[in-house]
Amino acid sequence: MKKNLSLFIIIATLMAMLSGCVRETADENIPKIGEADRLVVFTSHKPEVYEPIIREFEKTTSIWVEVVSGGTNELLERLRESGSYEADVMFGGGVESLGAFADCFESYESSEAGALESEYASKEGMYTVFSSLPIVIVYNDKLVYRPSAPAGFADLLDERGKGK
Repeated sequence: MKKNLSLFIIIATLMAMLSGCVRETADENIPKIGEADRLVVFTSHKPEVYEPIIREFEKTTSIWVEVVSGGTNELLERLRESGSYEADVMFGGGVESLGAFADCFESYESSEAGALESEYASKEGMYTVFSSLPIVIVYNDKLVYRPSAPAGFADLLDERGKGK
């Protein structure tokens, strides 16, 4: 399954880059195969992001993909509560969320990891970057954090912002 996971990550990355360039067509002729060849993907992405990627993966590998969608924290809590970890792949969610649930994941490094920008790679093999989205902290500088702005989440716990 690890080889298939690597292929899924590669295809997901390529399809994400190409999805804006290709007209999407429905394909209802994807063969559904046995339960043993089923890949369960938890995703917080919208269908317009994951459907073309999943469809291409199924066509390429003949592996049936069951998609379970929801919010990142909802899916991560489900993983932790199930105890049996009913997903094969988590597709989506920020690295800060995944880090809080590291005990729910197995380390994995894609054979294509060398093609990715190393600054975004997980040193522990916990995730493979799909996209880069900024996390923004918005604050009113007239109320808090004078004379300097918060530089990260840890600064939000600083006494300067307490009660503000």
